[in-house]
Amino acid sequence: MEAQRVSEMLTEVAMEERPVKPLDERAHLDRPVDSLQSSGAIFGLAVRLARRNCLLSELPKEEQDLIIEELRQCPWEQQNVECLSDMELSESIVKSIRETILSEVQESPFFSVITDKMVLVDDEKYIPVFVRYVDDCMPKVELLGFLPFDGSSDPDAQAKILSDILSEDWGLQMGFCRGQSFMCMGAGSQSLRKMALGFLESYPLAVNTPSESCGLAYWLAVSLHNEAITKVLGVVEDLLLFFDQSPRLHIELSQTMEGLLNTPREALAEVPETCLSRWKKTEDFFDILVDMLEGALSCLDSVSNNTNGSWSNSMSIHALILSTAIRESDFVIPLVILKNACAPLRNCSTVFRCGNPADIICELEKIPLIVESLSKMLENISVVHVSWFEEATQLAVKVAGALSYPETLGGCESLEVAYRETVSIPVLSGLIEEMKFNFSECHLRALRVLSLLPTCNPLPILPEASEKIYTIYQSDLPEPDKAEEDINTWASAWQEKHQDTSPPASISETLLHPEAKGHPNVTALLKLVAVLPSVSMECDLMKTTLNSLRTFLKNDNICRASKTTTVMLLMHRQTLQTLEEVVDKCMESDPKSHGFLSHVCTYTEYFGIV
Repeated sequence: MEAQRVSEMLTEVAMEERPVKPLDERAHLDRPVDSLQSSGAIFGLAVRLARRNCLLSELPKEEQDLIIEELRQCPWEQQNVECLSDMELSESIVKSIRETILSEVQESPFFSVITDKMVLVDDEKYIPVFVRYVDDCMPKVELLGFLPFDGSSDPDAQAKILSDILSEDWGLQMGFCRGQSFMCMGAGSQSLRKMALGFLESYPLAVNTPSESCGLAYWLAVSLHNEAITKVLGVVEDLLLFFDQSPRLHIELSQTMEGLLNTPREALAEVPETCLSRWKKTEDFFDILVDMLEGALSCLDSVSNNTNGSWSNSMSIHALILSTAIRESDFVIPLVILKNACAPLRNCSTVFRCGNPADIICELEKIPLIVESLSKMLENISVVHVSWFEEATQLAVKVAGALSYPETLGGCESLEVAYRETVSIPVLSGLIEEMKFNFSECHLRALRVLSLLPTCNPLPILPEASEKIYTIYQSDLPEPDKAEEDINTWASAWQEKHQDTSPPASISETLLHPEAKGHPNVTALLKLVAVLPSVSMECDLMKTTLNSLRTFLKNDNICRASKTTTVMLLMHRQTLQTLEEVVDKCMESDPKSHGFLSHVCTYTEYFGIV
């Protein structure tokens, strides 16, 4: 069946009449259109095979013969053949990758858009963009590309540019977007927030959510527009990345962390993640940072002293810079304030990232209580800040031996008041605002759809119920008039028909269960909630495409010497392996293609050794 699907794919791609959009109009003026369309068809086939983890040679011979015959039907110009340049070639392949991902999204057809923190590639700033959707009953997250960012541009103008790239250049149909998760960290935060609000205004069901790629405490903190907190988070990122670059350092620092992580051990047992991605997923992340500070400084001092010469000079210098920054009072005091301000978030445990759906339903009831707790802290800030500041100064003296303060605080009534006005109050106000933004009533209503999962003991809808679970997505359902009946039948089936069997534990398992086939509205609702960025990725637990990219981008050589298209291709290596095989077969079966495709072979061979 898979082979038949592949051959059908090739026929669709090869026979498609859509014009190939030139990557560079002038460069393509004299290039034969037939050859461009044929190469696009080959790229599309390679991508589709790779997306299904399938090589051409792994297909049955009769299917291979069918595909090779289809390849022979691709027209190639033999006169004035001009090969694609490396840049054009990479852009063309990336375009095929993106179009293939988008075709999968359209079959879903609902999705969410996720961005991660800004990255530097070839000394230019970009925002990585991911799309989350359901493919064959399995939630997926895929890197879609990189948005160019111009820090000097007006936020409104930049937001419009970013929005146009997503919807017009890339072809995302935002009318089907059901979730947005934009990491608003650093210089690009205003533009991303404006873009998110613009999408939300046009598409009210495109709810803003946190991302399951990190803990809620960290997610909210990076969205705070506070100079002191921004400085703290910058040092923290650098600190964790430093310890992440060496297994020895990771082990040494991890030993100071035993017993501090507030993550279920069974959820972490088989997750070989780095300390950076692992610790940031906990809601007591800033408690951990405060508790580990002395241990981290001890490790940093050992590396910077380098008495036995086991560390490189660059690592020793880096360690010295970090230890100096961490010992500054203007780092320690805001960190302790942030830790205490985030205390109510400890009640919202890590189940959004590694828990079961029933736990997530319970967490929803805590969201209003968290906002209420933060509001009460803000009302009583004159009292609570006193103890926060005392704790902060004690730790600052402990790690530095003496207190030192920035000159900007010198004009205030006292240093305690200065930190209250410039850090404590803005942080609490910001956390309240971010909680309301990330957990709107629409988002909470969407998450309640998880109660349809068998492990949550779904209940029939009562006739007198004022709010019904499906109403938020009623216009998205295949049979909206039968939604209530469908849900009631579904609930009865799990209470009676399947009561003696173990229920499916995840959204994917539920969608694949035979019972789901007879309940189209229920399956549609579960697929909708499965795309929300705030719900943990099944089977992956904490491992996601987002963290894979972060790890990949730590390689400075790749980031400095590459283009974003190169990064995309390296993230999709299997496409290049499949492409090499498909191109070889095409040139072998049709010598006329050799002139145009020979450069593709050289190009894919280069990536094989990168």
